[in-house]
Amino acid sequence: MLFEHQLGPSKPAAKNVEPLFVPDEFRTALSAAVEIRSLVLLDGKLLAKLPERMRRQIANESDKAVKNWFVGITRAANTNVSFAHISLMRLDQEPFAPESISLSGRCRTAGSLPDGPLVAELVLETGERRTQRITAEGRFSFENVEPVRAVSLRVSVDHLDRYATLGRWFVPCGDRQDLVVELDPAFQNPNDDPPNPKDIVSRLDADAELQGLHAVHSRQVWPGRGKVKEFSGLSFSNNIGHLDCDRFFDNPDNCFRVVSVGSSLAVDSHVRPFEKYNFLMEAELGVRLGRSVEVISLGRNDGDVAASFPRIRDLAVKFHPDVILIEHSAYLMMQLHPKLLRRMHGYDAQHTHLENFYHDKGGALKFRPWSRDWPLHVEQPDTTELSPRIAFYDTLQVPFEHMHPLGRETYQYLADIMNHYKREFSSQHIFLQTGMDQAHAHGKYNRQVTLENGTEIKICAPVFLAYIDQCAAQNGFVCIHPALPDGFNDTFETYLTYRYDAHYSLRGHQWFARELTEKLLGQLGLDTSTNPRPPLAQGTKESRVK
Repeated sequence: MLFEHQLGPSKPAAKNVEPLFVPDEFRTALSAAVEIRSLVLLDGKLLAKLPERMRRQIANESDKAVKNWFVGITRAANTNVSFAHISLMRLDQEPFAPESISLSGRCRTAGSLPDGPLVAELVLETGERRTQRITAEGRFSFENVEPVRAVSLRVSVDHLDRYATLGRWFVPCGDRQDLVVELDPAFQNPNDDPPNPKDIVSRLDADAELQGLHAVHSRQVWPGRGKVKEFSGLSFSNNIGHLDCDRFFDNPDNCFRVVSVGSSLAVDSHVRPFEKYNFLMEAELGVRLGRSVEVISLGRNDGDVAASFPRIRDLAVKFHPDVILIEHSAYLMMQLHPKLLRRMHGYDAQHTHLENFYHDKGGALKFRPWSRDWPLHVEQPDTTELSPRIAFYDTLQVPFEHMHPLGRETYQYLADIMNHYKREFSSQHIFLQTGMDQAHAHGKYNRQVTLENGTEIKICAPVFLAYIDQCAAQNGFVCIHPALPDGFNDTFETYLTYRYDAHYSLRGHQWFARELTEKLLGQLGLDTSTNPRPPLAQGTKESRVK
């Protein structure tokens, strides 16, 4: 006995179907219904086997016919759905997958396989992880795999996962011997040609109340402006003007929800949407929590904790998220101080496209929306040293006793803004998250400089992160820091950013997703006993702030 769902051609109705009156008899039947979810696509039809108990009852007891049955569809609000044919039927030979299957294939590359041992990893949606050494010929094989369950097959080279060409996740229904993992990058520029500005496609929402929104459902192309074209930069905007899949405020599947706001590293028009850290986090969190997860991206260029406020107020809270993550870094934090903002970008804090906070004459913190005439108030930036021998952009990354007064005042701006968030969104979990400073270290995670008086001081990300933790502890907010293992950022081949561009590379997005997942679950105290992926490559040690 089978349930058959055959999809036909789309024939939109003239208008949405009006809500139907649901009889009490049907509601009673619904409460006792047996749910069927495992669909198999065969010969253009979606088939699902009825539960064994129901099949026995129908076969052995004539009075046990199916009285009520129905189809439930989620995430289809304000759309039209039509069925060409749907029925209950019996097949003589049931074309379903066996109890277990085998998955095998090969790694493919235009050159030779990388030196050293290669390992294929198979991740099941249950959280189980299996690894296998890849042969010298690039072959791998996994036996006794449960069918009709989502799996992910990947091979890691230089801290970068390469996935099967079927997709990062796919559902095998039978044996497969033809799986392929491409080890070569999808985008290649062997001649180091520069990007062509004529390739830029930027479609923005000119009438947006929120600054920096993209035109809804539009193609976006950002090839970069550096010396070398390092990425294709093809992306698409969703139904609310962000580079993400379509997102909706309702949550019928009761997904665990995270909203991520931040700067251009959160927007990231350099990679395709499904390669961004928010999509990778959805999978990592889904496997770890054993439930549906959404990680919703609401980034904007230069989105510091002040400029991100309208997106949290007008969009993020409407999703009723479990957590809101706000990107934070020394660079973004400098924008909070009006004098540093002027020196960095030449922007006037009273007339800028970056929403910000200021203190009124009585010392109270006030929000200031963005100004449409901001280009008329831009001046030449001045990034000369505030303190001798300390680079301007290192202002917040030095010991407090050597920090310029503007830097110390900036920490107070951060504390005041985060206290404002606590008052404004008291029912929300709002965490800051770092990562930009770690990813930009490029082998210089612990720098030192000698001042004019001969004093040697540290100028580095660990100093900044330690002060952020101190500020968080004193003001009752949380900041989580992705860890930077040894081996990352030591060479161009292991950079977490592009070589000529400061944004996360594919490797950076994967690292960031894994680290944010780990730190977020730890902060929330959630049960993560489902065999998590080791956060560090074998034989590496985690760099820690002393």
